[in-house]
Amino acid sequence: MKKRIPLAIALALLLAACASQRANYSHSILNKRQVGAIDDAIASIAERNTLPRILFFPGDIYDINEVQLFYRLLAIEDIDSLARSHPSPAVRATMGIVLIERAPNAAKRLLADRIGDTATLLTQSYGFCIATRSGNTVGNIMLNYALNNRLFSNNELVTLDSRILADPACRNLNRYHRLTGTPVPRKSFHDMLRYHNLRSPAFSQELLNSDRLIDDTAQYLNWIKDAFRLDGHPRFYLLDAWIRDPWKGYSLMQIYIADVHPERLALLLVDGKYDIVDTLTVAEPIKVTPISATDTLRSRTYFKLNQKPLLRTEEVVLRNGTDTVEIHQINRIYTIEPGRGFVHTHTQTIDN
Repeated sequence: MKKRIPLAIALALLLAACASQRANYSHSILNKRQVGAIDDAIASIAERNTLPRILFFPGDIYDINEVQLFYRLLAIEDIDSLARSHPSPAVRATMGIVLIERAPNAAKRLLADRIGDTATLLTQSYGFCIATRSGNTVGNIMLNYALNNRLFSNNELVTLDSRILADPACRNLNRYHRLTGTPVPRKSFHDMLRYHNLRSPAFSQELLNSDRLIDDTAQYLNWIKDAFRLDGHPRFYLLDAWIRDPWKGYSLMQIYIADVHPERLALLLVDGKYDIVDTLTVAEPIKVTPISATDTLRSRTYFKLNQKPLLRTEEVVLRNGTDTVEIHQINRIYTIEPGRGFVHTHTQTIDN
């Protein structure tokens, strides 16, 4: 009889654990392996307090990341429950994004109830994590994702904007700052960016490493895609970034667009609200053009900053691939003017 007591206790504990897990995902039909995978993914997100990569390929059965796992395995009711009540801000934000993808009407109800969720989390951006007090809250991240994916109709958006303007709990939202024209404080990001060593006058494949890959959850990733009319899921690498006080909060960022348009290199002018104010498309950094049977023109264009934004094109004519015949340097110099963005002032040509 005594031998049966420990066995009974162990069985009771196992049943209790199963009941607890079943309560967590009570609307989802899951086997033991799937429950374990979801538990591990949620625990990982909660421990990092960071959004995972947001990639949705419902028709693809390979490389299932955390978000895809929730999207495919969890019932809408369980996703909604986790988005409302999980103690981790990152898990709530992640589940809110999944709900926007899976069930738009349920997501609208969630946002109506939880748009004032001001708990903060980390966002992965440019190879380092930053915690923003005003921008990266649970409510803000869910709302930004909903707006980028056009969740609301025009009439619904009018009602939502009225709520945002009237409710003091919504003043952390980027949408509030956009509606009122007030800047979003980004001091922690700006301070780190000012001293982050990303400057590179040359361009090479070696620069395209994970430290410079802009994460899919970067707030203005969709704005980049819209500005350059890009489809699919291109990767973006930050090659250069610079901030100057006289630019009144503007940031200059040189972005390499990989995959879909591997020849694209862009210079972005970004304001204090992470809106793209203006863009310049830079030619492919290194080009080799035959001129004659013996001569070849080798050129590259890149962003360089002295006192003003500068796009420099270096042209070298080589004979038989080794002897230098001519060297030209063409500098296109810009100023940044409020309301006008990049304004070309003059071009310098230097022959050597």
